[in-house]
Amino acid sequence: MTEVPPVEASLEAPPPLRRNRDYRRLLMAGLISQTGDWAISTGLAYHVYQLTGSTLSSAIMLVAGRLPDVVLGSLAGVLADRWDRRRSLIATDLLIAAGLLPLLLVREPSQVWIVYAVALWSGVLSTLLVPAQRALLPRLVAESQLVRANALHGQSGQAARLVGAMAGGIAVGAGGLAAVVLIDVASFLLSAFLQARIRTPGRTPAAAGTMGGQWVALLRLAGRDRGVRLRPDGRERRRGRCWAGGRSSSG
Repeated sequence: MTEVPPVEASLEAPPPLRRNRDYRRLLMAGLISQTGDWAISTGLAYHVYQLTGSTLSSAIMLVAGRLPDVVLGSLAGVLADRWDRRRSLIATDLLIAAGLLPLLLVREPSQVWIVYAVALWSGVLSTLLVPAQRALLPRLVAESQLVRANALHGQSGQAARLVGAMAGGIAVGAGGLAAVVLIDVASFLLSAFLQARIRTPGRTPAAAGTMGGQWVALLRLAGRDRGVRLRPDGRERRRGRCWAGGRSSSG
């Protein structure tokens, strides 16, 4: 009697992540742009303090960069589900790079408002960037590889934080604010280039209902069910369960 092999054994296994070009491009794009992000965050905080002599000014800059994530995080998740994720990532990287250039004009304390405006601009766009990267990931790797892929993204985020913070301190000390700004601009341009080479389509069928209706429904769900918590990207997460969906990076 001939044995019938299990279904799992007869299915072709997905290629390992190291051979998945689209995934490698997304991973490298995130690593590079986050390294630039941490470099300018460190360099700007130091430069603002040197410029104004005020720790409060540095704190305002940091808050301006993080505030959009708190205010717009849930809406960003809804937008990521409706837009082409790959094109969103490319456009966001290019807009962040362009928005950094006004920092080159900062020369005196009275111009510190430019730093606040740029931090706010970058914060808004980064809030849109993160859920788009997470939503694109399941389209690049097999479901069985999601946990491993997310773990690699998390590790790359920690590496970016370490290297970027150190690079930002060195760059601003050696070349001033212009050096760290140009490093960050270059990192986002390179990230956009890598993501433009991703071949997997980034669009999924549009969700039913209006965008506002989806957002309100999500907020109501979070308010009604204590077991539900919203991630900063607007996706729901239940206590005790790890979301394996998909910048990774936990930076």
